[in-house]
Amino acid sequence: MIKTKVFTLILMTAILSLAVVSAASLSIPVSSINTPTSVNHDDGSFTITFNLVNNGLASAIDWTSSSINNDATISFSSSYIGDGSSSAVTQTITATVNYPSNKNTNFAGVIVADPTTGSGDSVSFSIPTVVINAESSLSVEDSSVSVADDKAVITIRNTGNVNFGTVLIHVADINGADFEDVSVSLNAGETKNVNVPVVIDEDNLEVGVNSATVTVSAGSESETAKVTIDKTYCEVGNVGTLEIDRLKFTNNGMGDKDDWYLTDEIEVEVRVQNNDNDDDVDDVVVAWGLYDKALGEFIIDDEESDFNLNDDEKKTITFKFTLDPQDFDEDYSENDFVFYIKAYSDDQGEDLQCNSETEDITIRKDNHYAIVDNIQFVSETLPCGRELSGDFTVWNIGDSQEDEVFVMVTNSELGINEKIVIGDMDVLEDITKSFSFMIPKDASEKAYYLKFEVYDEDGDIFENDDNEESVTTSNAFNVQGECGGSSSSGVVLISATNDVETPEAIAGKQFIIKATLTNIGDETTTHTVSVIGNSAWSSLVSIDAPLVILNPGESKDVRIVLDIDDDAEGDKELTIRASSGNNAPVDQKVALTIKGNEPQFDAFSEHVKANWFIYVIVLVNIILIIAIILVIRSMVRPREAYA
Repeated sequence: MIKTKVFTLILMTAILSLAVVSAASLSIPVSSINTPTSVNHDDGSFTITFNLVNNGLASAIDWTSSSINNDATISFSSSYIGDGSSSAVTQTITATVNYPSNKNTNFAGVIVADPTTGSGDSVSFSIPTVVINAESSLSVEDSSVSVADDKAVITIRNTGNVNFGTVLIHVADINGADFEDVSVSLNAGETKNVNVPVVIDEDNLEVGVNSATVTVSAGSESETAKVTIDKTYCEVGNVGTLEIDRLKFTNNGMGDKDDWYLTDEIEVEVRVQNNDNDDDVDDVVVAWGLYDKALGEFIIDDEESDFNLNDDEKKTITFKFTLDPQDFDEDYSENDFVFYIKAYSDDQGEDLQCNSETEDITIRKDNHYAIVDNIQFVSETLPCGRELSGDFTVWNIGDSQEDEVFVMVTNSELGINEKIVIGDMDVLEDITKSFSFMIPKDASEKAYYLKFEVYDEDGDIFENDDNEESVTTSNAFNVQGECGGSSSSGVVLISATNDVETPEAIAGKQFIIKATLTNIGDETTTHTVSVIGNSAWSSLVSIDAPLVILNPGESKDVRIVLDIDDDAEGDKELTIRASSGNNAPVDQKVALTIKGNEPQFDAFSEHVKANWFIYVIVLVNIILIIAIILVIRSMVRPREAYA
């Protein structure tokens, strides 16, 4: 009996032991738990480490019952623990907590390890408090406003984890735009699009991009951005059927087509097209200007004479301008310039017909460079043995002050080789000097030129950064008369200008030239005036004084009337000749530009527009006359039938 009880006890103990070791037996020592005391709201993650101890069988671990606040998630470095039934197994677990930014509540939660093998119990612990550090921060985005808007939309964001009860949005006023201040609340992580009222005066805005600074502030936090207003050269932007389809620059000076130097002459060719296949566009004006972005103003601006464009018609115009150094500030930056050009209808209005183009321009400023400009002669025609005089201007267009500058003026044929001292020059300073040279009595009668070279204090000729020397050649001057020992009789100078009655030459119209003849000799002379070289584009109508008698030193005016051909257009040239006995004739070339004539239909249309009321009266009278005639006829016919 006793033996049976002992056997039963042993069997039950074995079964109990087997049951104990048939499941995992987990524990987490509190001393092994490690967490950070604090984190930043935008760190994005932190880790918790702890030891998981198993005294039972190996098992997979289910962590899904673990949880944490602040929309965070937890991932674990291992989901399995080895067999510890014969010897306890300890495994270090790393729990990674991932969380979104802008949270301001301290982290709290629980970690639960649940064995999935056998009937072992789960173990857990509460996550020690992890403090989220408070951080105040803001951001604001750049924005843009059109000239027609009455508000600017400013996008702000609370990039910290501290709620702001009041955020002030302030946009600094600029010329042409006044902004109101606006205040809003902004929670941590919140983004708002805030409407800031603005009053825009387009007339006071600068052409191009106008920038205002926007400042958002809350407490000690402050951030800035830009609000831009883009004002187009056309009043309301490109609109209508006009199109500038060609813009071409020709540099007649030192630079290139879009790389200019001060004193350069720039020739601009622009072609304007009317893309409407049905309607004309009248009174088309081409306006243009060179804009300094740093100063916010036009250095040069002008407009060309208006013209009409028939449906689907193109017209090309050409104009020139010179980069006068006086128009520029000495601190200008090379890349601050934009050339603007637009074509608009003065008839329909710029708000209905306007097209514009722009071109970025570089205006070079080399370290050391001075150049001669604006060479003027007292007279461009003079006899041998007389004094050639005039003046010129030297500009320091470099970026440095220059010392002991001088100019060499030369012409080897006339034996001219003279040094003219200029002296010290500041940046963008100009100095004008005069010159005077005797023309040799035995000089040949022909056109001559003077060469002007500018030298520095070391006697080296100035060179720009492209290794081009500072050499300027004058316009031609003519030597005529008294050459080779001839007397001073019969010498006359001729100058010519447009007569005030016809300030410009127009195809199909009469054009009057006023020529002035001056006797520079010491005897009374008689001259026959004629015109040559014009037959290809005009015919001579009259010369009011074809025979001119001049006392020594006397001047007289002669009016020359021309009929310009209907199809003539562009640059033309003729020669006014004064002949006197056996002396060589004196010639003076005259250059002029002929504008194309408007079609007769356009002229008639303009006449009708200007006198429409007269045509209405005439039309009404015609209708009344016809009506009276019809009434009289209707009254007369019955009588004739009765008779």
